[in-house]
Amino acid sequence: MQRTVTIFRKELKDILRDRRTLIMMVLVPMLIMPLLIIGLNKLQSSVMEKAQEKELRIGFLGSDYAPDLMNLFQEQERMILLLDFPPDSLRPSISGGELDGAVIIPKSFGKSLKEDAQGEVQIVYKGSEGLGVVKDRLIKVIEEYDRLIVTERVERLNLDPNLFDAVTITELDVSSKQEGIGKLVGGFLPYMFVIFSFMGAMYPGIDLGAGEKERGSLETLLSSPATRLEIVLGKLGVVSLAGIASALIAMLGMSLAVRFITDTSPEILDAVMSMLDVKMILLILSLVIPLAVFFAAGVLSISLYARSFK
Repeated sequence: MQRTVTIFRKELKDILRDRRTLIMMVLVPMLIMPLLIIGLNKLQSSVMEKAQEKELRIGFLGSDYAPDLMNLFQEQERMILLLDFPPDSLRPSISGGELDGAVIIPKSFGKSLKEDAQGEVQIVYKGSEGLGVVKDRLIKVIEEYDRLIVTERVERLNLDPNLFDAVTITELDVSSKQEGIGKLVGGFLPYMFVIFSFMGAMYPGIDLGAGEKERGSLETLLSSPATRLEIVLGKLGVVSLAGIASALIAMLGMSLAVRFITDTSPEILDAVMSMLDVKMILLILSLVIPLAVFFAAGVLSISLYARSFK
């Protein structure tokens, strides 16, 4: 065991002196993670901009119960109302992309407004489409209608407009849990740590096998009192450590990116911050550590079998 530790310390010093290893293990993860966050922000901004310009097809059910609200929707640009859409096929149509969203007015809506109570409006949408822009556009129209009713009530009853809202909105998102941008990012980024773990283990594994064979230092190590098993375990420990360290540095780069990139979207920020929780970091490490050992064993085996570094 003592010989394995000695070999481990010797090989660790060697890889820390190698410039290519340090670049792949430290510099690349620190640079790529901020660039990845910036790229995701740019992608989200582009998707949202296109969604704002898109002409929406909206199913409007219960137009007889809220004609003023229907008229307000019809006055909106880039929005087509479908008044006779079958209620039973509403959700499948939104999930399938035939509709962008729907507004549902219950029978009690008009009566509630006449009694100066709250009328409920339900909006149905697919949150993964346009990153929630459809929902925002629908809510914006309903809030405008709400302000008109509140203004009328305030003037008629001489009330404080902050005391109540005329309309409450019930939201129904038909997108699956895996379709939101935050969920996508949260599911995608842990695999980036796996990739960085492999990249971090690759160069040390090549250098400690084929690299030492080219330099002639492997023969010196084999002539030492250490057994071949002790030599392999020492090298395997160093390469595995390099892979794990690369994944941890990638986490650090991601943390710094979301803290200093001020225009990070809330969805991406929530997904990233949820991964920086202590419990989540431990879960990610439970995935990365065995994979890092697996990658180290594979790279080291190929490296020791190879005749040259190339």
